[in-house]
Amino acid sequence: LAVGMMAIQDFSGNHLVPISSVNAMVACGYTQDRTRPMLAAFDLTMEGGHIPVIVHLQFSETVNASTLILPYITLQANKTIDLSYSYTLTGGKSTPTDSDILDFTIDPDDLINIQDIIPILQTSNTSYLSISENAVQDMNSNFLLEISDNSAILVTQYLIDLTTPDISSFELDLDQSSLFITFTSPIILSSFDITVITLHSSRLNSSFEIKLSFFDQSTAISDTIIRSPIGIEEINFIKSNTEFGSTVENTYVSSGYFLAVGPNGNPSTFILPENAIQASFVYPDKTRPTLLMFDFEYDSMMIRLYFDEPVSVASLNAFGFTLQNNSSSQSAAYTLTNLTSYSQDGTIISVFLSLDDQNILKSISNLVQTNYSTFLVLSPLAITDTSGNLVNEISNSDALAVRLFGADMSIPELLYFGYNG
Repeated sequence: LAVGMMAIQDFSGNHLVPISSVNAMVACGYTQDRTRPMLAAFDLTMEGGHIPVIVHLQFSETVNASTLILPYITLQANKTIDLSYSYTLTGGKSTPTDSDILDFTIDPDDLINIQDIIPILQTSNTSYLSISENAVQDMNSNFLLEISDNSAILVTQYLIDLTTPDISSFELDLDQSSLFITFTSPIILSSFDITVITLHSSRLNSSFEIKLSFFDQSTAISDTIIRSPIGIEEINFIKSNTEFGSTVENTYVSSGYFLAVGPNGNPSTFILPENAIQASFVYPDKTRPTLLMFDFEYDSMMIRLYFDEPVSVASLNAFGFTLQNNSSSQSAAYTLTNLTSYSQDGTIISVFLSLDDQNILKSISNLVQTNYSTFLVLSPLAITDTSGNLVNEISNSDALAVRLFGADMSIPELLYFGYNG
């Protein structure tokens, strides 16, 4: 100990004889610091109002930042010892500076897990912390005074928002080929990811399901409602199966993580198939199907039809099909009387002409002989889509030209003959 001249006086005003640093006095006794530090309080904040969540630990004295071990910290919804309402951290990033206040950010994976254990950290009244004695040491290597589960301390300042934008309801619009999704809180539109959505025909043992893919940009109806287009292949798959996506009873949605992110940076939570959300409404398909093109195989007398959406094979009506030899006049034309199809409902179906229709067509020399003499006229009654909408008409003044034509390569054979002598 070194003492300056003016450091102290006796009762008569005499100054203490100074002790220079060169002649510093050695202590005659030393008592080591054995007082264990304690956690006095903790706060929860979010910079800029979005994740990550920062935890501020206020200690009774300066502690050694390098000794902080986050997996010795447990967050709880209350003071009771209930594992279902507590979560022990697995990691995070802490400040490196020794101080009586240490900060750390909750690991993103931990935060996701915490958000799944409602109501931990959901409000200031459900934000408790317990800590092991091994969590940190002071500058003299004294271990922390433990705060047990049933003595957990309540947060002092609660300045976080863990609201997650989850699906509250959805509607399927078959006519617009779109999903309309309503979230529990606002979302950032650009964060929406339709590829984590799966549509199911039921919650358990779903007979039909399809994982959606990106088709086009979603649009905002409001800050909590969006319209997301469904791809052509996906919507046609749904329309092809009348027991899937046709009513609210057979339309459910599940999703993975990060379907959307809120302004606070929190992602939506996943929805397991067994917890899939049922559609609140399914808007029926009111759009009439259109025949896009057709092929004609002369040898098998088969017509292959290509539609823009799935059609119902059961609704096939042969009298709605007329073949003619050009696109705008009827110098040669024939309306079919009977068709057979072994196809399933879909966008491509194959139909076979009856033997009577085949023989009549073959007897008309300037009809369906080449691709230049094969055109199709379609009545609205020819076929419907799987929702019962009549096909768009193709008139005889604007008949559809064959796309691929398979010429007659069959060699006629004499099947029998008779002799009357």
